[in-house]
Amino acid sequence: MTTIADLKPDPRNVRQHNPRNIGMIVNALQQVGAARSIVLDEDNVILAGNGVIEAAAEAGIERVRIIEADGEEIIAVRRSGLTAEQKQKLALYDNRTAELAEWDTEALADIGEELDLGEFFTGTELAILDQRFVGEGDDPYAEWQGMPEFEQEDQSSYQAIHVHFRCREHVETFARLVEQKLSEKTRAIWYPEAAKIDMKSERFADES
Repeated sequence: MTTIADLKPDPRNVRQHNPRNIGMIVNALQQVGAARSIVLDEDNVILAGNGVIEAAAEAGIERVRIIEADGEEIIAVRRSGLTAEQKQKLALYDNRTAELAEWDTEALADIGEELDLGEFFTGTELAILDQRFVGEGDDPYAEWQGMPEFEQEDQSSYQAIHVHFRCREHVETFARLVEQKLSEKTRAIWYPEAAKIDMKSERFADES
């Protein structure tokens, strides 16, 4: 019998599965059970479904049923015993968990040396994913420096990190650690906390 321990993660997987992503897949497996198939090569390397296997291990699922295929037919998984609510949840879980995974831009850059990523992404999408996918281009901060009667400091951050929380309690714990107020509407903060500019009190005059 094949188990998930026999499977090998894709060493060049371009998708990163953050805790929220894996957590939602675990919830899906626990609430509606396994449904979607994964893809392996002849050596049991996971070509598609790395996040599913990671979550399955966390959810306590071990058994794997392998269906041999040559790509000439669609492999369909027929699930039985689902309630109407579970069927709806399964569909939502399937779509939402895919959205929560993130692209590994370094891995994409490496693969981009071998494959034309234009087959999978538009130029704009590649530029958003990582600056490495566009040309040298103009540096907006460099272009702004030295403008008449105005000097602009580079206000970009040294490093930006996305932090994911499983519940409100964790948000409040983090807020106490950084000594800042975090509301449901908070999308970004500076650490240490940056001074806020009161735009209502600012006055700009034309000195020409």
